[in-house]
Amino acid sequence: MVENLKTSHRRTLEINLNLERTVRERTDELRRKNRQIEEQNKRVMEASRLKSQFLANMSHELRTPLNAVLALSEILSNEMSGPLNEEQGKQVGIINRAGKSLLRLINDVLDLSKIEAGRMTVERAAMSLKGLIQLVADTLRPLAEDKSLSLTVVASPDLPEFINSDEQKLRQILINLMGNGIKFTEKGGVTLEVTRLEAPNGIQFRIVDTGIGIANEATERIFEEFHQADGSTTRKYGGTGLGLTISRRMAELMGGTLAVESAVGTGSTFTLIVPYEPAAPVPEAPTETLRRVRLQVPEPSLMNTADDSSTSHNDSRPLVLVAEDEHDNLYIMKKHLNRLGCRVVFARDGSEVQAKARELRPIAITLDLVLPRKNGWEVLAELKADQDTSGIPVIIASVLDNEERAFCLGAFRYLVKPINETDLGDAIHQILWTERKDRKRVLIIDDSVVDSDLTTRLLTENKYEVSRASGGDEGLAMASGETPDLILLDLNMPGKNGFQVLADLKASERTRQIPVAVYTARDLLPEEEARIRRHAGKVFLKNPLEPNRMLSDIAEMLAVATAAPADGGGTSTSSAASLAVKEQDALASEDDLMTILIVEDDPANQYTLELMLKSEGYHVIVAGNGREGIEKALSLQPDLILMDMMMPVMGGHEATRSLKDNPEASDIPVIALTAAAMTGDREKALAAGCDDYISKPVDRPHLVERIEHWLRPEADSASAEDPQTTPRDAEPAASD
Repeated sequence: MVENLKTSHRRTLEINLNLERTVRERTDELRRKNRQIEEQNKRVMEASRLKSQFLANMSHELRTPLNAVLALSEILSNEMSGPLNEEQGKQVGIINRAGKSLLRLINDVLDLSKIEAGRMTVERAAMSLKGLIQLVADTLRPLAEDKSLSLTVVASPDLPEFINSDEQKLRQILINLMGNGIKFTEKGGVTLEVTRLEAPNGIQFRIVDTGIGIANEATERIFEEFHQADGSTTRKYGGTGLGLTISRRMAELMGGTLAVESAVGTGSTFTLIVPYEPAAPVPEAPTETLRRVRLQVPEPSLMNTADDSSTSHNDSRPLVLVAEDEHDNLYIMKKHLNRLGCRVVFARDGSEVQAKARELRPIAITLDLVLPRKNGWEVLAELKADQDTSGIPVIIASVLDNEERAFCLGAFRYLVKPINETDLGDAIHQILWTERKDRKRVLIIDDSVVDSDLTTRLLTENKYEVSRASGGDEGLAMASGETPDLILLDLNMPGKNGFQVLADLKASERTRQIPVAVYTARDLLPEEEARIRRHAGKVFLKNPLEPNRMLSDIAEMLAVATAAPADGGGTSTSSAASLAVKEQDALASEDDLMTILIVEDDPANQYTLELMLKSEGYHVIVAGNGREGIEKALSLQPDLILMDMMMPVMGGHEATRSLKDNPEASDIPVIALTAAAMTGDREKALAAGCDDYISKPVDRPHLVERIEHWLRPEADSASAEDPQTTPRDAEPAASD
């Protein structure tokens, strides 16, 4: 019995010892794992800190030279160092816009790095909520107007006038959210709804748009760094995917939230809720001052809104009557028109316009549609109904967008605010040219009475003499008998269609020199467009008809024809003859050049590449996306294609595969020219069928060398590297 108890006691001791040993071992193991986890967390935190520090340092290092680029381009653009010619002005503008785009990206990266490094703080202070809302709306309204979108603000009447919050961060979040709404909306508009929330105190901002919407599975992903709802290479909308990330992080830093509700095709609603504390009144928010800084318009007290009436007796400049009531717009229009060489007189309400037009007989009237006492529509109707003023060209300059109604009432041009000086200059120069020249004769060959009436009215309002033919045979007879200065030709007509008429015009010695512009309601096949462009100077679409473009192009064709030297043989019956000869000579000279098709969606890159290649002696054609590139490659058969990879509608990979699968284009060399320069991008481009690969930014000597390698392989050095086996990954030469 005693022995059994001893044995049992020994076993119990052994079990306890084993348990203690196991517990100690397990405890030691847990401690080791905890130390490993702590060390790993420290390494992760250190890596995150180093990454954020690197981003912050790199952003500052990039900003330093970029600020010099922007400042110097502004100086050049403002011609402080001397006048620029037209091409130089375009180039400086591109540099400035690209620099500002890069600066926005750098600022986003810097903000993100500050947040991740814990160096961004909330700076609360008393602020005017109403002033903030007004400033955000004023900042973004021009962007909405440029896309013909509405921008609406709905503020709850019980909103506190003054709150304690971080105004700078609130402004940045709201501008980003509403800017995105405008960017991703094609029709409709964007609405900002602001309400006060009870318990706890909060302000809710709802940004509602009628845009493309977001798929349900992507509504959280869009708040992650560098993620977008559409990250494909054919995405239509640009951006880096940082704006929403920064906005949510800032909202959370302020103690608030940012969420989204959306569905594809129905628009999106972003809801920002931020806490606030009531604040004592502060001085009036400088919304108007900030708006004027953004518009680069002086204060009303400093703004010279006097017109040129006092110089009327000794001023020989052409006179333009500006019907406008806003101080800002009066100042801007006078600046633009004075720079264009015109004298300006103001009519500050609708009732003054008619009388001043009768008295002063201006060469043109710019007319705002929203005027006191009498609106612009009434003024336009009165001007055109009065025999003394009906011949004065009226340029509509308004935030309203109703071009069709304006042209039906007899407007000369329609410009939507904010007014672009180039567009205004085009209109004024066309008017001045028309005033100086004899009336030009235009023959319209079109079986549609409605289309012919509309075009006739447009041309006669712009001082052209118009004759009309309702069919092909009649048009040919009139062209031969009247020898007009220009022919507008429809394609779809009964009997002899436009293609046959065009061929007959060019086959006849009497009419082959007359410039022809085709205008049609049909979508042309690539081979039809190529066929037409061999004989016709311009192609216009009827639906929709673009009056401004038609008038500008017709004026350009006639101006070139008038400026060209007369035919040495003396047999030309129209000044149009020299234009046709000049065009044919130009086409013949282009036939001797190697043709390069640039497939690129970015206008700045299109312009830069075209300028670069033309200066090297190549003939250049441009397509804005992969699908258009395929059509032009098949119809125009270029000698080489420069293919961007990331484009809307159709990307470069798909377009290249399609071209290489088509026997008509498979032999055309394709060089991938893209900003995608990460590991694997070159291989993907070559796998899609590209013959060569060059990464942006472009090194001009290298680009020309690769083009010559493919265009003239027999002249290429025997030691030239094969691009498919020895890729060029070196940085572009700094000297170019």
